[in-house]
Amino acid sequence: MLSILLVVSCSVEPEEATNLNELKIIDILFNGKEVTIDWNDYVSENDDSIYYELYINTDFVKELNQSLSTIDLEYNNIYDGKIVATNKKGYVSELNFSFNTPTSEILFFSDHFGDLTAYDLLTNSILWKSKTITTEVHSIAHNKIYSGIGGINAFDIFTGELVWTSNPNPSYGKEYNDILVDDSNVYAFDSDSNLHCVVLNTEGILWDHTFIDHTALLAIDDTHLYACVIDTDHLYAINKITGITDWSFHLDTAASFNVNPLVTNTTIYVGDNTGVLYSLSKDTGIENWTTNSGSSVSFSASPTLFENNLIIGTVNNLYAYHKDNGSIQWTYTPSGTIETSPFIYKADVYITVSDKGNSQLICLNVIDGNLKWTFNLTNDSKSSPIMYNDVVYSSDLNKKLHAININTTTLDWQIKTNGIVTKSPTIVKGNCETVVYPSMHGLNN
Repeated sequence: MLSILLVVSCSVEPEEATNLNELKIIDILFNGKEVTIDWNDYVSENDDSIYYELYINTDFVKELNQSLSTIDLEYNNIYDGKIVATNKKGYVSELNFSFNTPTSEILFFSDHFGDLTAYDLLTNSILWKSKTITTEVHSIAHNKIYSGIGGINAFDIFTGELVWTSNPNPSYGKEYNDILVDDSNVYAFDSDSNLHCVVLNTEGILWDHTFIDHTALLAIDDTHLYACVIDTDHLYAINKITGITDWSFHLDTAASFNVNPLVTNTTIYVGDNTGVLYSLSKDTGIENWTTNSGSSVSFSASPTLFENNLIIGTVNNLYAYHKDNGSIQWTYTPSGTIETSPFIYKADVYITVSDKGNSQLICLNVIDGNLKWTFNLTNDSKSSPIMYNDVVYSSDLNKKLHAININTTTLDWQIKTNGIVTKSPTIVKGNCETVVYPSMHGLNN
C-alpha cells in the first residue's frame, strides 16, 4: 500500500457549521490501480444519518452511507476529488481534494506460444495479453508497444487495446520484425526483407529499402538506421529521411555480422563472426581501429559500453576492450557458453551462461572483470537480462521468469510462463519516461 500527500479544502456554509463537523481526508491508499479514499465520519448535532456523494474530476462516482470508498483509477494521473456530505435536513458540506495516482511499472515479455504479456510490477499481476511474433524484442514509445503480426501494430501499454496499425506491404506483410520507432516514424522489416519507414501521424509510407534474401540487425540514432545484414559482409548507414544508403562498410574477408552494432555519439562498434571487433566513424563508416580476439570464434553477444570499457562476448569469453584503441582490459571465461548479451548496471555487468541444461546469472565488476556473485537458474537461458530498481530480470528454458534482487542476491519472485521465453523483456516506467531495453536492442543506444 502507498499513501500520498493531499491538497485539500473544506467548504461549509456559515449557517450549517453548527450542525455538521468539518470533513477531512484521513488517508488515500493505493494497491496498483485500486484506490481507497478514507475520510472522517461526519456527525450532525442530532445524530442524523449522513450520506456521501463522491466525485472524481467532476464526474459523479457513487453515493455511500460510509466514509470509505474503493475505486479503480488510471496510473500516472492527477485527480481532483470532491466529497459532499448531506443529512436528512439537507445540510451540506463539501470537501475538495487532489492526489496523484502511482507511477506505473510494467514489464513486457513474449513467449514461444506467441503471447505478449504486460506484467504489472506494482501488483505482481498480469495486466493483459496479446498475440505477437515469438522472435521479437519489442519497441515502446508514446505509451504504445509495437508488434508485427499481419501488419505493424501498436498496442496501448496499459490496456492492450490496438490503437495504431499499418501494413506497408500487404503482399509480404504477414509478419514484420525488427521494429524500431522514433518521434516521427516507425521502421520495420517485412517477411520479404524489405525495410519500411511509415509516418506515425498519417500511416503513410515515407520510403522502402530492399535487402535481398536477408534481414538485418538494426540500430538507430537521430539521423540514420544502421543495418548489419545477417550472414553477409555489409554494415549500412541508411538515411532516416530518404531511405538511401549514405555509406556502407564492407568486410574484406569472408566474415559476416551476427550481432547488433552499438552506436555512440561519434563511433559505431560491431563484431564479426571471426572474432574481429571494429570501431568505425559514425559519419563516414571509415575504420578507426580493429582488433582480433584471437579466438576465431564469432561474437554472439551485442556490445555495450561503460565509461572506457566496451563489453562484448563470444560464445566462450566475455571481453572488455578500451573504446579508443581496442586494447583488451580484461577477459572472463565462464564454465559454460555465453548465449545472451551483457547488461551494465551500477558499474556491474550481468550476463547469463548456459551449461548443458543448467545456467547461471553472473555478476562481474565492469572495471576489472572480477566475479562478484552468481545465481543458479533452472535451465539454459537464451534471453539477455535487464535491470530495473536493483532487480535483474532473466528467463530460462524451463518456462520461468526470475526477478533477482541484486542487494541480497536472492529471488524476489518468479512466474511460470505459458511458453519458453527466449527474447529479452522490456520495462516501462510511467508514460514512457523510462524504457529499459536489453543491450542488443537497436533503441538502446
